[in-house]
Amino acid sequence: MSKKNILTNIWKFSATRSVALMLIIPTVGSLVALITFYFFLNQTKGDVMFIDVASRQRILSEQIGNYVHMVYDMGQEDDREPLRELVVAFDQYLAIIDQGGEIMGRRLSPSPPEIRDKIDIGKQLWKDLMPALL
Repeated sequence: MSKKNILTNIWKFSATRSVALMLIIPTVGSLVALITFYFFLNQTKGDVMFIDVASRQRILSEQIGNYVHMVYDMGQEDDREPLRELVVAFDQYLAIIDQGGEIMGRRLSPSPPEIRDKIDIGKQLWKDLMPALL
């Protein structure tokens, strides 16, 4: 076998290897990314329900603010009962966020320790404000 044939065979082998590596490396990278996303989503799946309930709390607080304006500033007494219902719903959701419980057909765990202080502050503020709204 001549020196030229050996170099040609080496070139073909390395070109084949290069193409294979160009295909294998992105495939392996994609698999690693998929596995990483799977584990991340698996770790945070319990947070979805908590975030959903917390966002409902935010919406309720906006609605309460609107009804407070209608009842106390504009004197629309017809809106007092819906305001009470919103206040009761807000209180129930806050208790579930704090202690956990059944909501929207699913079980919510108690609030995570990382936000416990904030929940306690919110509960105290709500405890002070709630009687004025009823």
